Amino acid sequence: MFRKFFNLLIIIFINVFLLSGCFDAPNDFVVPSWDVKLHIPVANKTYTLKEAIDKDTTFVHSYTNPENLGLLYFGDNQPIEKITLGDNLSVDPFSASASEVIGPLTLNFPAIIQTGIRVEDWTTNVTSGSFQVFPEQEGTVTIGFKGYDKIKSATFDRGTLTITVINILPVPITLRGMEIRNAADQSIIADTSNAIKDWVGIPALSQKELHFDVSGKTVLDSIEYHGTIYSLGSNGQKVQVPSEAGTQIVAIFSNLIVSQATAVIPEQHINFKNRLLLDDSTKLESAEIFDGSASIAVTNNIDVDLNADITFDNLLDAGDNPYKLTVLFRGGEKTKLVQIPSLKGWKIVTADTSGNPSNEMNYSVDVTTVSSDVLVTISKNDSIALQVNFSKLYFQSISGQLKPTRFTFQPTNFMLDLGDFNNKFKFGSINFNSADLTLNLMSSANLDVEVNGKIIGTNGLQNSELLLQNVLLPSTQPVKLDLASLLNGFSEKLPDQFTVVGTSFVNPNYEVGSVTRDDSVYGNVNFEIPLDVGISGGEIVDTVEIDFGSIDQEDINKINYGKVTFIFQNEIPVSISFQGKVLDDNFNPVLNLPPSHNSISALTIPAPTVDQNGNVQNAGETTEQIELKGDDIQKFLNNPYLLIDFKFQTSGGNIQPVKFNINNKISFRIKAEAGYKLEF
Repeated sequence: MFRKFFNLLIIIFINVFLLSGCFDAPNDFVVPSWDVKLHIPVANKTYTLKEAIDKDTTFVHSYTNPENLGLLYFGDNQPIEKITLGDNLSVDPFSASASEVIGPLTLNFPAIIQTGIRVEDWTTNVTSGSFQVFPEQEGTVTIGFKGYDKIKSATFDRGTLTITVINILPVPITLRGMEIRNAADQSIIADTSNAIKDWVGIPALSQKELHFDVSGKTVLDSIEYHGTIYSLGSNGQKVQVPSEAGTQIVAIFSNLIVSQATAVIPEQHINFKNRLLLDDSTKLESAEIFDGSASIAVTNNIDVDLNADITFDNLLDAGDNPYKLTVLFRGGEKTKLVQIPSLKGWKIVTADTSGNPSNEMNYSVDVTTVSSDVLVTISKNDSIALQVNFSKLYFQSISGQLKPTRFTFQPTNFMLDLGDFNNKFKFGSINFNSADLTLNLMSSANLDVEVNGKIIGTNGLQNSELLLQNVLLPSTQPVKLDLASLLNGFSEKLPDQFTVVGTSFVNPNYEVGSVTRDDSVYGNVNFEIPLDVGISGGEIVDTVEIDFGSIDQEDINKINYGKVTFIFQNEIPVSISFQGKVLDDNFNPVLNLPPSHNSISALTIPAPTVDQNGNVQNAGETTEQIELKGDDIQKFLNNPYLLIDFKFQTSGGNIQPVKFNINNKISFRIKAEAGYKLEF
């Protein structure tokens, strides 16, 4: 707008200097000549700011609302570069480890083992199958049990050994101390002492059960009975001694919990479950993975071959099937690593049975050992271990309760197109009463986005900032910001480039919703800068081409003097000072305007008075004269360029804002006096 206004002034001055080209001298005969003075009324014009902007309203407009009717303003609309979520939709690496022991072992332990003690093994003068007097007897016997050969050793955490002693004799017997022990090292499995109170009496042809706790006991591959048997005999009476006379010992192990064994191990089963926590706050209904990887390390600490079946309940492969894998350990292998190099297109589905979002991924492990006929040693504390690692996961989409996620977006730029005006217009300081920047921002996400940051304006020489605080999107209303403080921080040039920098929080209120990596913050900005402004040290410098049309050089040579009188009435709220230089073809100055022999160094138009609201009250009035001598006129008319320099400042003190209105006007009358050589 300023540029258009000062173009009007340029036209005024050029028309004045062209006044001498408005008439032609007679040239059809040659006679004596002399100089005459011509008094010429040149112009009587009034220009309004409305006329200055009517030709181009792309940037400068006027309000039509009653409150600001006619007030001029800069108006522009610029799109904002789209800010997409992209890789900010992610979770950090997460992992879980789990280890499970075999626990109580399952062994093919024989249900019953037994041995028999013949009567001849501990007595004298007694024969099986005879009818005789059974004399008093006492003897010590050691005999092994039969019944198992696939167990080299077994240690019990808990268990019971039941010993049934069957007396196959016609006389009672007494066990005076008994041991069930390992033959190899004589270690005791169960025993009774030879103290009288611990003697065990068994009537003729009867049996008795004895129960022993074998917790903590180790059974080797050979067990034996060792003990002393006593009998008072038949009291001198003959009795029939059975043909199978003796004592039968039956051992039954029951309720066994085996903690360790060296044996032929049958199938053992280990089943356990574990979970991974994706994040302490993000809870998903479902999520599609855009990029990421995983690895599963399985360690076998059991000295047997085994198969491990692992199922991830919440991780679906690209075919939408729960991810399953089987890991085989053979020949003493200890560790297997399974890599999933790309999870692109896989999904995580974690909603619980009630449909509520969850941050847990569950997996289950079923381990089965492989049985063989080889003796191996295993313990209840032997284990299988898993380490599950997920890299940082980038998501294509998420549905659920995404934790408030902060991300820094790339700086986004927009321009305020001031055109050629900003290159010509300079000022010392500026004071806009108000200036609005309206952010029309939207988010395509089905979750709120909160924007915090700042708008940085620059004119190439200086920067100024305006804070953006807690801008919540989507918003039912545009976000309006006061730009005045930002604009008023500049000198020399107005800012024409703006950058938005900062951070965003996706889902600041921690709500359930959905979002994709392609979702974005987008929109435009509207500038509305009313010309309710104070300016000091304002200056517009420009170079214009002078085109005098077809003025004859002979006529130019006849002009030897000129004086121009200006009478101004100014209702545009600025004071104006004009200086100029005439430039030659190489843009070298050849003449100052006003020329140096004038009493004034600049043509000055005073500002009107304004009220406290910046509205024009009374026009500023002045009369100024410029005198041109013959050589000045020749330089002015014979050179093609004019450098103009308008200095101005607004009415009022302390750069008080004033209002520029379409009805503001400047009126002027111009009259001229010229010296012209007449020939007769």
